[in-house]
Amino acid sequence: MSMASSLTDQLQGWGTAGAALVAFAALIAGIAAYRTQSGQLRLQQQQINDQAEVLALQAEELRASIKDRQREEMERQRAQAVQVYIVQETRDFVGDRGRRGRRLAATVRNVSPLPVHDPAIIWHETGGEITGILPPYLAPGDSVSHEYLPVDETPDPPANVFATARFRDAAGAVWEIAPHTTPRLIRMALELVDE
Repeated sequence: MSMASSLTDQLQGWGTAGAALVAFAALIAGIAAYRTQSGQLRLQQQQINDQAEVLALQAEELRASIKDRQREEMERQRAQAVQVYIVQETRDFVGDRGRRGRRLAATVRNVSPLPVHDPAIIWHETGGEITGILPPYLAPGDSVSHEYLPVDETPDPPANVFATARFRDAAGAVWEIAPHTTPRLIRMALELVDE
């Protein structure tokens, strides 16, 4: 029994050693796999970081491009609007009873190569606004005038009255302008969508 027991002990020892050797080999393989995967993960993380930087730069370039396009579109739209003027002046008039006085008049002139639509002269006064009735469009090179008509004939026009002009450009944007100012965009053109 001692020989069998010794042989069994040796086999068990060899088995334990073999199992330990297999476990050690598995541990070494696991460590190698872990290092390989860690390296791959670090590489992937670096690629993700690089892509994030590229995407951030592309987003910044896109925002700048959109701003440039918006600025160019506004400049294109303003190109016609800055060629429409309003001039306010005081004119002499003779009333129904031969009484002389002075009256305010405003003239809108379109010096752009395109017509403007729905021109209006708006008289601003303390009590509100009076809109002058004008033709439906103003051709290139044309002008139209409107006089401020006070309720009663007075020798001088009121000092607190001034005129602005409102019109729609050839692209459909609505603008307002006062004498000696640049046009102010009131409403962008409505874009038509093809279906």
